[in-house]
Amino acid sequence: MIHNQYLMQYLSSITQRTVKISNISELSALGSAMNAFQDMSGSKSSASYSPRMKKDVALNYLDEWHNWIEKCHNLI
Repeated sequence: MIHNQYLMQYLSSITQRTVKISNISELSALGSAMNAFQDMSGSKSSASYSPRMKKDVALNYLDEWHNWIEKCHNLI
């Protein structure tokens, strides 16, 4: 996922948060730890994405995403 620049930018925009990309792509556990401990020494980001959408537009996309997740959940 982190190699998909469009997806990372979209995620940043709809959540209105900066998304930092690790230098190493297959480290889910390290990514969780990096989020928990923002000041870990030695952890570096290779890229970051900042929101590019207005907040009201982002909230509309996020609401729509939640609606689709709910619809999918109801199918199970």
